[in-house]
Amino acid sequence: MTAKSHSAKGWFIALGILVILALLITVTWLWLLPYFIEKRLVETFSSLTGREVTIKQVSIDPFDAQVTLDQLRIAGEKDQPVLASETVIARLQWRSLWESGWWLDSLMLKEPRLRLIRRQDGNWNLVRLFAGDEDTSQGKTPIRIARIEVHQGELDLVNRRLPDPVTLTLSAIRMSAKNYDNTNDQPFTLEGRADWNGGTLSAQGEMGLAPWTLNLDFTIDQVPLTTLSGYFNSVMQARMTKGTLAAELNLRAGRAGDGATQVQGEGSVTDAVLSYPDKQQPLARVTQLDVAGLNFDSGAKTLEIQRIALDAPWTEVIIDKDLKTNLDAWRPPQQEGGSQDAGLSYSIDEIGLNDGSLVFADRHLSQPFNLEFSQLGGAWKNLDSDGSDESRIDLQGRVAEDSPLRIQGSFDPLGEAVEGDLQMHFETLNLATFSPYVRRFGGYAIDQGRMTLQLDHRIEKGRLITENHVELRRIELGEKVEDSAGGLPMRTLIDILQSDDGVIELDVPMTLPLDNPSAVEIGKVMDDAIEEALENALSSPVETLSEATGIGDE
Repeated sequence: MTAKSHSAKGWFIALGILVILALLITVTWLWLLPYFIEKRLVETFSSLTGREVTIKQVSIDPFDAQVTLDQLRIAGEKDQPVLASETVIARLQWRSLWESGWWLDSLMLKEPRLRLIRRQDGNWNLVRLFAGDEDTSQGKTPIRIARIEVHQGELDLVNRRLPDPVTLTLSAIRMSAKNYDNTNDQPFTLEGRADWNGGTLSAQGEMGLAPWTLNLDFTIDQVPLTTLSGYFNSVMQARMTKGTLAAELNLRAGRAGDGATQVQGEGSVTDAVLSYPDKQQPLARVTQLDVAGLNFDSGAKTLEIQRIALDAPWTEVIIDKDLKTNLDAWRPPQQEGGSQDAGLSYSIDEIGLNDGSLVFADRHLSQPFNLEFSQLGGAWKNLDSDGSDESRIDLQGRVAEDSPLRIQGSFDPLGEAVEGDLQMHFETLNLATFSPYVRRFGGYAIDQGRMTLQLDHRIEKGRLITENHVELRRIELGEKVEDSAGGLPMRTLIDILQSDDGVIELDVPMTLPLDNPSAVEIGKVMDDAIEEALENALSSPVETLSEATGIGDE
């Protein structure tokens, strides 16, 4: 064997040793790399969030620069993580291993669950989750992700600003986002779709975490109104039990909303039903409710709506045996301390009404009284919580199916002080409809007769001041009843007050304290009206005596 062959053999042995060493180093590196990446990820996210971060297992595909994390968990409150994902697949840029920060070509989260909480102070926990601590001496850890994808995600939206916290849950979330970079203040783009309690929610727009900014366009389709029960329950005692919601909305928050939450858009509600708070009985319903020109600003505390259109709405007003009404169901629940969102200013340019119905029932009478208003249509304009004098109402309809009705005036229930004036005209009402009142205060049933009412109501300083003109035509009394609250000689009074053409005219003024309506005795009011009519009749005593006794002019 020559020296040359010995030299070649030595080189082969050395090369083999180097290859073996390289393989050993590579194997060792690949074996240690998952632990290294896991340690860096845990340290990075723990530092950014101030929360405990755990990863069950890390695996690496070095040929694709792909890292897979199993059961990522960022701790939240108690046993509920703020973020958890069954699988996270990241495609790294290799420089992430030796440079400070993380550069990712893509990030995929499978079955993640995020809890987004709005605290009582108005801040969101999501901001702290990814914004990091900018005041550290080492600065913010850079994170750049070219593309983020979410598959079968779930999102809990928790609002703790309400007296009773509300949680909304989105499921089966499919979302993609692009160009996330926490080293600058530029928002990243996103779009996605989710199932929302049987309906769907789609969104697209921009989002930024540091500073917090949100500008998203939402499409809501066929979402059950019961999904929002927690919000309805904070503004009224009645319970939403049926209906669906559809809407096109733009939501801006943080920097995009000038530090506030702003919502603009339009929406519609279909087949909605409100029930009493203590029983499964409808209080109100509407076939279709459309809202146009919605503009909400939490900073200015304003809610502006251009138009609300109601198609076939129905509700009922009931006076019970104790002279209490069911209107309390429309009022907010009694809560200690009040809401932090108190003081919201409302304005509605117009409320349009088509084919509306209202049932009025008085159950404090021995014979219950029911009156139905139907075919109600018209408009209510310029409602304003600032107390504008421009509010106008103009409605037409029918009463008890066959009698025309018109309501006109100025009345704004949104104002701080309930004031206004209303003129209501009821034409040729069937008097038999009002038989329960005549029985109670007059002692007789009504067999026949017609009534026309002109009611002028003025509300001021907590009082309802009314000037009512009543025309009664061709009254025929029925049988006398025993449970009457009045002792008026009705037949004699009719003979005295009735004109030659069978008409009785009464003026019935009344002042009613709104905080204690039972303080007014209706019987006393009617006695005064009849007394005034008698005084007018007795101004011609000869004619009155002739009518009362049946003696002719001869």
